Order: sequence, then C-alpha cells, then structure tokens
Amino acid sequence: MKQLFLISIAVSICFSLMVPALHAGKLSSVRDATRKPRPSKHKSSSRDHDDDQDDDDDDHRHSGKRRGSTRSRHRASNSNQFGISFYSADDCRSTCQPLRVQCPSAQSNQNLDGCYTADSYVVDEIISAPQPAPAPIRQQLDAWSHRVTLFGGTDFDDLEQAQFAWLAQQPGGLGLDLSAMMFREEDGHFRDSLWIGDANLMVEPVTGALRTRFGLGMNWLGDREGFEAGVNFTAGFDLHLDPLVVSGEVDLGTLGTADYSHCQLTLGCQVESVEWFAGYNRYEIGGTTLDGMIYGVRLRF
Repeated sequence: MKQLFLISIAVSICFSLMVPALHAGKLSSVRDATRKPRPSKHKSSSRDHDDDQDDDDDDHRHSGKRRGSTRSRHRASNSNQFGISFYSADDCRSTCQPLRVQCPSAQSNQNLDGCYTADSYVVDEIISAPQPAPAPIRQQLDAWSHRVTLFGGTDFDDLEQAQFAWLAQQPGGLGLDLSAMMFREEDGHFRDSLWIGDANLMVEPVTGALRTRFGLGMNWLGDREGFEAGVNFTAGFDLHLDPLVVSGEVDLGTLGTADYSHCQLTLGCQVESVEWFAGYNRYEIGGTTLDGMIYGVRLRF
C-alpha cells in the first residue's frame, strides 16, 4: 500500500512538471521563432586564409607598380595629345613667374566714346534681394499634427492585447511613428506575456480627406529572456468621412530570425479631436498568428 502511494505521488509530480510544456501557448511559439539559431557558415583553415592573404598582397603590390608606370606613361602621352603640359613643383618654381595685376584708373583708360580699353575692367556691384529668415523651429513643430492611440483587444480565448501608439506628422512631409504592444496569454495552467513594437520614419505624400503615409524603421520584441529587433516597412492611411474615420496600416519585415507581418483596420467616429473606434488587429510572426478584435480611443491635435 505504501509503495502504491509513493508511485502515485511520483506520477503527479512528473505530470505537474510536464503541464507547462504541454500547454506552451502562442507567445512561446513567437519567442522560439524569433530566436532560432542561425546556420553557421563554413570557415576555411587559418593557414589557407593566411596564404590567400599573402597572395593577395603580392598581387596588389605588383599591380600597384604596373598601374604607377602605366599612369606615368599616360600622363606624358596625354600632355602632348591635348596640348597640356604637366610640371613638377621644382619646374614650376624655375619657370613660372608671379602674376601681377595692375588696376588702371577709369579716367586714364576711357576713350572719348565713353568705352574702356581692353586693359581696363569694370566691376559691377551686385545687390541681392534680402532673403526671408527661416521660420523658427517652434513654428515648424507647431504645424505638425499628432495622433495618440490607446486600445485593448482580445481573441475571445486566452490572448489579450493592449497598445500605446504615437504618430507625429508634418502635413505633406516627414513624420515619426512609435508604438508598443503588450500581449498577455493565460489559462488555468500557465501565464505568459511579451512586448512588441516598432519605430518608423514616415513620409506623407497625400493630404486632405485621404491621408496616406509610408515609412521605414525597425521592429522590436522584449520579454524576460531578452530583446530582439528587425527591419520594418510600413504603410498606412486615414480616410475622413465626417464624422466617420476609416484607418488602416500594414507592416512587413523581420523580427529576430522570423518573418514579420502586421495589419490593422479600424472604423471610428470622431467628435472634435476625440475618435472612438473598433476594429481588427493581426500579427503573423514566424508562422504564429496573434490576432483579435480591438476597441479604443484616438486623440488628434
């Protein structure tokens, strides 16, 4: 009876240790995809590398000598061909004389016709129009528009998300796009979380009721195990149909060793500078999908 009791305890302990591994969720899959070991490239032996380096050095020295002699021959031939003489510094000092410029007076060289002779010259005074002073940096920044976004979301299962985003955009010019997203996954056996975000330099080619933007930047992932980053290309739009606002964005790039894509589409209602919206948000990272319905608020000023 005692042996059966000990066996049951050992089985329960092993099962409790296996539960987290059996219930590894989506965030764990994303974490593993972004940190896959990169394949190592074949490296030659140090002796072969040194021999190749020595051969390259010898080739460079011989080719340098050949180029030097060839360059000198071309210089001599080209000087005669185009009627241009090339002198060394010593030849110049022995043959060249200092140039003296005499500034004659206008009265001594003026003819009766009111013209000047060939050895005189006239200097005209050029008066340029005053250039407008550049606008202060404070005035340039005041022309930028800002959009702050806060939202939460869920996949109606065990994954929740929340994001803070800030977009600063000069109308028809450059802009800056920053975002940070927190994912939280939890069920009865485990709990996991990580952060995903991006930072992009934007440009806005189209303004008006439809505003489009494109940008290039970086993606990043942070969790308890470390930090990963990648390249990102982004595009987005805002379509204002007063009082409705349709917004969307697409991101393509990499994150660590994984492929990265993101799309978001929202429909909102804006009253003055506040927009309440709902929509859909989806991430594809290394073959794992993190998505859900989102709802939140945007502040525009």
